Amino acid sequence: LALHRHLRARLANYDPEQHLGGAVYLYLRGWDGEGRGVHIERPDFALVEALDRLFAGAETAVDHATQAAEKSKMATQQAQGTAP
Repeated sequence: LALHRHLRARLANYDPEQHLGGAVYLYLRGWDGEGRGVHIERPDFALVEALDRLFAGAETAVDHATQAAEKSKMATQQAQGTAP
């Protein structure tokens, strides 16, 4: 959230999809060179935006949780091709 706010303040055309990456975890004992032992985590940008609003006092925690759950469900349905 801190990086999101910093980039939004510093970059004129800030786009979280482009500028906010993710995290890559390498588990050296489990790494075999074929992708096992590597975990990639990319944040749900709707969640980052909702947390930003929440910490700014723009909405309640209940509103945030409801909206984030709905957006996550829609994104999953779109990815699976089952969106209404």
